[in-house]
Amino acid sequence: MKIKTRFAPSPTGKLHIGGARTALFNYLFSKHNNGDFFIRFENTDLERSTIENVNSIEESLKWLGILPTQKISFQSDNFDRHVQIANKLLEEGFAYKCYLTNDELEALRKKSRETGNPIKSPYRNDANTNLKKDHVIRLKMPLDGNTVIKDLVQGEVSVTNKILDDMVLLRKDKTSTYMLASVVDDFDMKISHIIRGDDHLNNAFRQIQIIKYLKWPIPVYAHIPLIHGPDGTKLSKRHGSNNVIDYKKMGFEPITINNHLLRLGYSINDDKIYDFQKDDFVFKLNKLNQAPSRLDHKKLININSNFIKNAKIEYILKEIVSRYQIKERKTLENLSKLLPDLLKRYNFINEIENDLIWIDQKNFKIKDEAITKKLKDNNVTIENIYDLLKSCDWELNAIKTSIEKYINDNNKKISEIAPLIRLCLTGKTNTPDIFNVIFVLGKEACLKRLKTHG
Repeated sequence: MKIKTRFAPSPTGKLHIGGARTALFNYLFSKHNNGDFFIRFENTDLERSTIENVNSIEESLKWLGILPTQKISFQSDNFDRHVQIANKLLEEGFAYKCYLTNDELEALRKKSRETGNPIKSPYRNDANTNLKKDHVIRLKMPLDGNTVIKDLVQGEVSVTNKILDDMVLLRKDKTSTYMLASVVDDFDMKISHIIRGDDHLNNAFRQIQIIKYLKWPIPVYAHIPLIHGPDGTKLSKRHGSNNVIDYKKMGFEPITINNHLLRLGYSINDDKIYDFQKDDFVFKLNKLNQAPSRLDHKKLININSNFIKNAKIEYILKEIVSRYQIKERKTLENLSKLLPDLLKRYNFINEIENDLIWIDQKNFKIKDEAITKKLKDNNVTIENIYDLLKSCDWELNAIKTSIEKYINDNNKKISEIAPLIRLCLTGKTNTPDIFNVIFVLGKEACLKRLKTHG
């Protein structure tokens, strides 16, 4: 049997971090088993589903590197097929037409809440099924026995059939509900394993009735616990932003998100940062945990920091050039020299943006009046540094030796001189090592800035 998995997001919102984990698990399982991984948008809710959300979800998955092996599909494209199956169930006596009005249905719902019994329509056993008025099609749930699911995460779970409600298959407008559409599409796509959140476990008990009535093969289920917030409660908006796009905007790398999500609900005993595009990661369903996991922003930051500190300079430079559209050759050369020092200071690549301002050879200008005044008040010292650097050989050790000699000869301290040079060359109080700054900026740029601002 060929392994086939799917991630089926609803395009009624952006990609939630919990959804991203589900997508990742499905992707890794199919990838390790040389199977197929599908992305299917479950857009049966046509009113709330938007193309903007579709695009946002696709963008998020692409950014994470979670790419399907087959063409992306939409549930709404298969409505005719869903209707066909609903009618088949109707013809074979496994479903029925329900003519309940909205008011009648609400009354039954109220009674259900009071008694704890499931909704059972009076039309379930009504022989008159050809009334010419609006109706839905409901599935006839079994009234006795139990439904048992051997779930790879939850273990063997069961439910008493009498508590299952006769769920709607087709709405009054003849569009299918998620409950029917998902089953039909999974069968048609030959999905072998359904890996999804455990909030769908109750759905599985209901959907499996459709599968049994149709004598279709039952897929392997793995219902994973939902992600919780730091306080142990279900992850929600009160814990901060939880959609993937916002994590991207915060500066997290996709490899960081993937590696943290992997460890939320999956047993792994190392701290390695895996590149799932390159590494053949052995993903096994029996390593999925039953207990909920907590999203930890501190761990996310730590993983991100470790990644960029150990990443190849070429990768970091490529990312910076791409994000900030740097084209100046000299700026790129200087930046590549400074990056090893810069990466020791930051947790995110986008934090380097502030240093790009002063590295920029073409557009650099100090606009802060307080800094300008301080430099003017110390113009003699700056002129001395200018003269010193003008005659200095442009080697890192030579620059360092010349400035240190000036400091010693004039009874000064590095803590007095370095901040002045830093302000004059960068307009900032905090930069990498001042000697590295001087060297990578180059002689021409340093002299120009010392002369302009001194």
